[in-house]
Amino acid sequence: MRNLAITLLAAALIALAGAPGAAAEIGFKEVDVTFTDPDGNPAFQSGSHAFSITTSFAFTTKPDANLDEIPTEPVKDLDFGQIEGLAGDATTMPTCTTREFLGSGDASTGNSFTCPVDSAVGTGLVQIPPLTFPPQAVAIYNLEAPRGYAARLGFKVLGIPIVLLVSVNPEPPFNIIAGASSNPQTIPVYGAEITIWGDPSDPRHDENRGECVVSPATSCEANLPERPFLTLPRACLGPLETTWAMNSWLDPDNVVTGAVETHDEFDVPHGFEECDTLGFGPEEIGAAPTTNRAESPSGFDFTIEIEDEGLIDPKGRADSDLKKAVVTLPEGLTVNPAAANGLDACSAEELARETASSPPGDGCPDASRVADVKVETPLLDELIEGSIFLAEPFDNPLGTLLAGYLVLKQPERGIVVKLVGAIETDPSTGRITASFDENPQFPFSRLEVSFPGGPRAALTTPQSCGTYGIQTELYPWSGNAPVVETDEFEITEAAGGGACPGSNAALPLAADFDAGTVEPLAGRHSAFVMNLRREDGSQRFRRVTLNPPPGLTAKLAGTPPCSDAALAKAAGRKGITEQASPSCPSASRLGSVFAAAGSGPDPYWAPGVAYLAGPYKGAPLSLAVVTPAVAGPFDLGTIVTRVALYIDPQTARISAVSDPIPHILEGIPLDVRTVSVRIDKPQFTLNPTSCDPLGFDGWLISTLGAQLALHSRFQVAECGRLGFRPRVSLRLFGPVRRGGYQGLRAVVRPRPGDANVASTVVRFPRSAFVAQEHIRTVCTRVQFAADACPPGSIYGRAIARSPLLDYPLQGNVYLRSSDNELPDALADLRGPAQQPIRVELAIRNDSVGGALRNTVQVVPDAPVSYFRLDLFGKGKGLIVNSRNICTNANRATISLKAQNGERRILRPMVANSRCKNQPKAKRP
Repeated sequence: MRNLAITLLAAALIALAGAPGAAAEIGFKEVDVTFTDPDGNPAFQSGSHAFSITTSFAFTTKPDANLDEIPTEPVKDLDFGQIEGLAGDATTMPTCTTREFLGSGDASTGNSFTCPVDSAVGTGLVQIPPLTFPPQAVAIYNLEAPRGYAARLGFKVLGIPIVLLVSVNPEPPFNIIAGASSNPQTIPVYGAEITIWGDPSDPRHDENRGECVVSPATSCEANLPERPFLTLPRACLGPLETTWAMNSWLDPDNVVTGAVETHDEFDVPHGFEECDTLGFGPEEIGAAPTTNRAESPSGFDFTIEIEDEGLIDPKGRADSDLKKAVVTLPEGLTVNPAAANGLDACSAEELARETASSPPGDGCPDASRVADVKVETPLLDELIEGSIFLAEPFDNPLGTLLAGYLVLKQPERGIVVKLVGAIETDPSTGRITASFDENPQFPFSRLEVSFPGGPRAALTTPQSCGTYGIQTELYPWSGNAPVVETDEFEITEAAGGGACPGSNAALPLAADFDAGTVEPLAGRHSAFVMNLRREDGSQRFRRVTLNPPPGLTAKLAGTPPCSDAALAKAAGRKGITEQASPSCPSASRLGSVFAAAGSGPDPYWAPGVAYLAGPYKGAPLSLAVVTPAVAGPFDLGTIVTRVALYIDPQTARISAVSDPIPHILEGIPLDVRTVSVRIDKPQFTLNPTSCDPLGFDGWLISTLGAQLALHSRFQVAECGRLGFRPRVSLRLFGPVRRGGYQGLRAVVRPRPGDANVASTVVRFPRSAFVAQEHIRTVCTRVQFAADACPPGSIYGRAIARSPLLDYPLQGNVYLRSSDNELPDALADLRGPAQQPIRVELAIRNDSVGGALRNTVQVVPDAPVSYFRLDLFGKGKGLIVNSRNICTNANRATISLKAQNGERRILRPMVANSRCKNQPKAKRP
């Protein structure tokens, strides 16, 4: 790049100072830039090495007191921005030291020719007063460049040194800028003609080289290698502009600018041509991940090598430069979410602070660096190094989630190049396409881009073994067809080493699963935990169904559900907004859910919050997991995943069925490795009162549709400390005479903290027969399953209260068909519409010794504080008196079994309010 600059050198280079005078507008009344061949004709062949580039100009003037023309103002700073694509090479050019350049030289001529003749790169003619005198001829030398500049050129006028500093524009189009600042005011200059040679080694320049510019008889042969100093643009653009900017000593804040276009000998605007014949073809393109293991964190190496003989051959033409590079990775080689650990992003403001000499971290944060870059060029002896930084998501020039800033620096030469690269990911497959467009027109011989490996590497390799291709498309500035190549790489080992399947379908489906409560004590409240983990190289999670053991229940009382409207609000918010101000009320919060995403040993852990929610997909309850998708600098919004909580009406056992676990978001595969759930709301999860060995069961479904059975053993302890002393009362309603039909009220009042009822058997006294003549309309099982029992099958009502609920469960008692001789009585208990929990209590009816017997074989292991069953009497009475029930003390025999195995036998009186003086029998 320093050469680039050198080429620029041409014109503005003269730090010209005008004679003092009254303040007036400075500027050029004439300015011209020409590229010529050895015959003096315009040179517009792209990629060629012009014989010379000449910049000529004349400053605006004004009349002085003697009516002579003088420059309007003394020029302070003067810069010329060369045409884009003009390149220069000073790597083989000898330099003149500062001491040599400042030597006294020939005082009679005012010129210094103490610099080595081999360091001459051009000539100049400088017009100084009086205008009637011929312009001063000067020799232009290649001087030692100070740190921070690409090159330095110099000449002397009347013994006064004029130095031209050549730099590279840090902004597009990254062209060369040559200029002189703080020019001396002792030399009034009217104008100048500056010529820089395209090939200083050409012997045709000998007659004008060094001191020969004023002493033609002197021998000025150079001993230089044949190598061009200037190369014309390799893009057929145009006309192109040489820009200029100047200010004066009298008014330094007033900067005057302008431009002159490239043109032919007739002053007609003209661009560069013959691009269709320019070469363009890298010698080698290399692209590959840094590991051959499947589904593992991986770095990425990308290399381009170019050999351009025409660039260094004075008689040849340089190949086109690289305008655009597009790299498309294969499906399966995707972004690794684990890379978000400790990752930062570079803002536009931080990028602006990147300069050629800024130390690491003074501009883009070091934590935003994702790749290292090295560039070798035949135009510089020094290596150009840099980095690719992750750009601030969405707040970047492309307005995209993923973008990169390429920053290249060469502090010695003052070079800094900053480019924006696009990174696109396919929303369904995660396939990555990265591209950098509008690259500088700058020749290079080798480009290396290295994304580091390690646990937090940017990429994850494909899941299965095989051969994969990376496509590279390189577009030249010449406008010719791009070079398209595919580099293949192989995945040969499984994630942990060894052989791996040749297709994703052959991947194993394996997962570690455990679940339970933190304090597994019978009847106690305790936090619930669940962990589901998979290893690299196994099929990915898609959906989970989990069945906790019977009796593991939850206290819904006092926990309002998060509404669907609040969940919809959360799903539409930025993640950082949801983090700061949750959409769901805190009272709905049940616990936390953590998901680990990304390959390797250091995945990214994304925290979410579990809330109680309302009915969902036919389930009376649901769990809503709200996860702000904030990872490092990325904010992908808020993910709301619902888990439907179905409740078995016979056992009250819960079945939790998740929505599909998100597997890709904004084109980034989430690659979930672990799901960890902790429901820790105080006094929420309640352990069973049965100490039988139980278990958590379920199914894991992968993204490929495969299923894996899940099981985790579970058993609580200390059931023996639980009491079991429920109270039961039975009361009949109806005529007391023989043949009278009775209604029934049965009330059960368990004691708080006792073991829950597991089953009951009620044997009525012989005075109670089954009134089979009233068994008319019976609901079939099909009708009951369809919730279509006929009204005539309703024979009573039931209600149950539980400390777990804010409301009672209540409903009809039906006669439902049974495999028994008599139909079953079934209490259909339901919650309100906002939480439609349903429990079915089936009562088996039969007759033993002529007496009615009711058996409830399955009672859910859930605490009940009050249960009441009312059967209709009169025309629907299912109990008929075998005798006048007031003449004897009638007692029922009730056998109750607790969930912890304890049993109780009760002999409650079967009372009727119409019996005033009913005898009271002794308890047996």
